[in-house]
Amino acid sequence: MRKIITLAIVAIAIVGCSLAPRYETPQTLLPSSEENATISKTWWKQFNDPALDRLMDEALENNMDVMLAVANIAKARAALGMASAQLYPSLNAAADASRSETKASGSWVDSESYSLGGVLSYELDLWGRLRDAKQAALSSLLAMEATKDAAFLSLSASVAENYFTLLTLERNIDSVQNLLNFKKAGYVMRKRQYTAGAISELVFARVEADISGTTAQLEELLYRREAAATALAVLIGRSPKAIVEDRILLAKTAPNVTISTINLPSDLINRRPDIKAAEENLKAANYAIGQARAAYFPSISLTGSAGYKSSEFGDLMNSSSAVTQIGGGISLPIFDFGRIGANVDSAKADKDRAIIGYRQSVQKAFSEAHNALIRRDLSIRRLSNAKAQSDALERAMQLTRRQYEAGYMDYIEVIEAEGLFLNAKINENDMRLENLSAIVNLFKALGGGWEAKPK
Repeated sequence: MRKIITLAIVAIAIVGCSLAPRYETPQTLLPSSEENATISKTWWKQFNDPALDRLMDEALENNMDVMLAVANIAKARAALGMASAQLYPSLNAAADASRSETKASGSWVDSESYSLGGVLSYELDLWGRLRDAKQAALSSLLAMEATKDAAFLSLSASVAENYFTLLTLERNIDSVQNLLNFKKAGYVMRKRQYTAGAISELVFARVEADISGTTAQLEELLYRREAAATALAVLIGRSPKAIVEDRILLAKTAPNVTISTINLPSDLINRRPDIKAAEENLKAANYAIGQARAAYFPSISLTGSAGYKSSEFGDLMNSSSAVTQIGGGISLPIFDFGRIGANVDSAKADKDRAIIGYRQSVQKAFSEAHNALIRRDLSIRRLSNAKAQSDALERAMQLTRRQYEAGYMDYIEVIEAEGLFLNAKINENDMRLENLSAIVNLFKALGGGWEAKPK
């Protein structure tokens, strides 16, 4: 047994070099900028909305995409364990007992045989094939983890945007409902005026049409709210029963969030999980070349066994029954009709594709981040203009109502002023949603949660 242990130690010590190309991250021209902001990993908490926080927790626990990403990580981790195990010898115990009868000289002779021992087998990794396989598996695992982070980021951004959409629809419904209540309250008076001849049939017809139109607008918003609530419930992973029966709790008011000025960071490639995944896939493809090249060289395996063998069970463990055996084997390709070369070329092509994928990921990341910064700045200005318009038209509506009551204006002008204000208020709510969505999109484009490096 001491010999087989010595063989195992020697086998592990005999290693060679990798045939994989030296890995280098593809160079990309990056913008120069100074980082001047820190974003928490749980960036959505900056909206200070407990209802949103609860939905995030529910989504991250139940969403199918996140569950699938976690399952893929488990599979990749198992593959890494298998690749790592190939670097070490395998030691198996073996025991055997047999009895036979042989007829000789007219009589039967009994014979027995007993054996007990261990068998060691090991493939020498002289060309680094097994180590390249392990490194490729490790890179694949890291790529899966980055893919999970990307799924996590995409999910959290979608939950936030859907939540703010639902919240905006609630605000629009409140605006339309409040105005409709006011119109219905005044309808009785307008009907009396029409009956008394104080207003014309044309004016009264406009009053009825205005109420019908506002009611239809409210019904459309109610339908859109239910559709948005269902979409959000599906996104956070609720069961069909919960989708139908459970309501989604919302905040009473939309959050008012401002974030400090953020320049386009040059270290975006260290923040975006999709770029990390692309680089790890590139590393895995690089190691795969080494695995393919190793097939050109001999494959050497060692085997050893040690134990006891005796024809008498009682003498099995005696020193005189000890047996050992050491052997080896070599496999060298002679004629393969280009199979190995084709595998190497295929591995190189996979690496070229991975390089292109990495560069595309970097281009996409900086394009999305640049556009997100522009969209955020534009949404701030659009919201400011929409609010100014809404405030002005609300004052105009109040003045028109007072002038009508004083007899200076026709009621049709009141209807028009109310319609203009309602559209402006809905537009203001929509611009507030656009601003919130722009902030969410900026967090997503910057890779979700990140923290400034200490200086």
